[in-house]
Amino acid sequence: MNKMDSYLKEVMKAANLFYKDEKRVVNELKDHLYEIINAKNVNKMSEKEMWKMVEKEFGDPQKLGEEIASAKGKFLTYCKKSFLSWKSWVIPITIIAIIWTCGLFMRIKTAKISPIIQKDSLVFVWRWVYSFMPGDVVVYKEEKRYKYALVTQVDSDKLVISVGKEQKILDQENVWGKIILQTR
Repeated sequence: MNKMDSYLKEVMKAANLFYKDEKRVVNELKDHLYEIINAKNVNKMSEKEMWKMVEKEFGDPQKLGEEIASAKGKFLTYCKKSFLSWKSWVIPITIIAIIWTCGLFMRIKTAKISPIIQKDSLVFVWRWVYSFMPGDVVVYKEEKRYKYALVTQVDSDKLVISVGKEQKILDQENVWGKIILQTR
């Protein structure tokens, strides 16, 4: 390894860039270094004089690497490097897929069971619920629309639900899910 390669290696070690960015920066630095070497050949400088000129123009390799890292953005470099890891994209996609298949976010537009759930609340409905208790808020489908109601009584396979002041009996198999999270 010649002196130029060791200089570039020190610079890149200090820069700690994403591998594609590193290749690009190394090529640019090599071009600039070759310009200096060509100037050395024209001016008949010694190698020692040439490296003094390189240090004068580029500076300390550690400092140059830090400046390159700063210019590229340390956070952006971190993001680029972390997206190469399978964990950085498989885990969020898996979480989203689980939420997508097991639940649903809904906006409650009416205040039928206020103050339990207020108007314009955002709720998360968990789909795979098989046991209910009085006080649960359930979502069911009626007339091709999702509706919500408060469970007032639980029988073996039927629920007595309260929609405003109206009471209904609903089969548990017709329940789409239960509200487990709400925000306002």
